[in-house]
Amino acid sequence: MASAVRAGFVCRSGGWRWRKSSNRPSNNDCGEFSAGSGAASGDRTPRGRAKSRRRSTIPIENTVDSVKLAYSLGARVVEVDVQLTQDGKLAVFHNDYLSDFTCIDSLTMDQVQARLPFVPELHQVLAVARQFNRSAGNALGGILVVELKALSPRCDPGDNLEQTIVSTAVAEIDQAKMDDQVMFDSFSPALLLLASQTAPAIPRELDITELQLLTPAQVERVTGLPVTIMTNKKNSLGLQWAEIGQVFRLPVTLHRSSFWRRHCHAGACSWR
Repeated sequence: MASAVRAGFVCRSGGWRWRKSSNRPSNNDCGEFSAGSGAASGDRTPRGRAKSRRRSTIPIENTVDSVKLAYSLGARVVEVDVQLTQDGKLAVFHNDYLSDFTCIDSLTMDQVQARLPFVPELHQVLAVARQFNRSAGNALGGILVVELKALSPRCDPGDNLEQTIVSTAVAEIDQAKMDDQVMFDSFSPALLLLASQTAPAIPRELDITELQLLTPAQVERVTGLPVTIMTNKKNSLGLQWAEIGQVFRLPVTLHRSSFWRRHCHAGACSWR
């Protein structure tokens, strides 16, 4: 499964996502749909991915309808994002905060859905993937990539929620009996380390963003946000971590680290 997921492109539940190692596939592989309605989903984070021709009837990304559409158009692999709610559930949503910067972990799942009725829980998306996986028979299909989102400084100021979100995701996947059709990915090697310890059978993939290859001064120039080097990052893996404004907490200057030479040069990282 892992080698198929890493083939070059996966279809997000709302648009293409680029992986550096492959040429762009045809629209038959994913269907002709765009990145979805980022404004409606509260998505303010730029992401480096190709987009196909827009259609006005395309559902918002990270929804049950968009996942169904992706699979029904022939996508074999679909990616969604998960966020932890106050009552310990996993909302399928891109950021860990809403468009007004209310943190999702400060709201119950019912409160999230009262504000954004289209936001599903992870178990609902897992059920869709399982259905398409079974209908695929012996062919590859119904594979789901669950992105464990690097938590923002705004919503996890004490850096305390990483294990909780990993354990909650693993529990839902185990309950759905889908360990063999799910893969974790993340920009956070700390989250993937915890995932490897909690559920070693579930494949993992590290994502890299261009910001992580820049110096703190360069990041500030590019984003217009202040960069604060962390001295107390839990599960640092020996990397230098930084908080970028109130929205990112990531390892930085990876090109200078032994981690980069050991893993990313060996092809274990993907690009966004």
